Amino acid sequence: MVANARGATSPMGNRFDEGTTEAERTAGGELAAVLDARNARRVRDYRTTSASDPWHEAAMSSDWSVWLTEGELVRVVDQIAALLAPLQKRTFDGFVPDGARLVDAIAYLLPRPARPDA
Repeated sequence: MVANARGATSPMGNRFDEGTTEAERTAGGELAAVLDARNARRVRDYRTTSASDPWHEAAMSSDWSVWLTEGELVRVVDQIAALLAPLQKRTFDGFVPDGARLVDAIAYLLPRPARPDA
């Protein structure tokens, strides 16, 4: 479980920027960079074959820039986690429905730096 800014816990998510020492924070940043590169590679790999993939129409790739308060961001993150948590649990439990494929659900909800006039 991951605690968000309001103390609520989400059943998934990665936090690598938290540590008690500079070495821990540095190691966490390096691990995050490795995972970011892996995620980017997965997107690139899919794009090279997506046109011929029979699931092409079911797949999704999108980006949105939206104004959110911190509380709204927490709620959106929690809603995404709540939607995917049961599917992640069954994956961890080894349950594979007939006809299923492993799907990469990659999400980044990253606030931009605060506006200077805010």
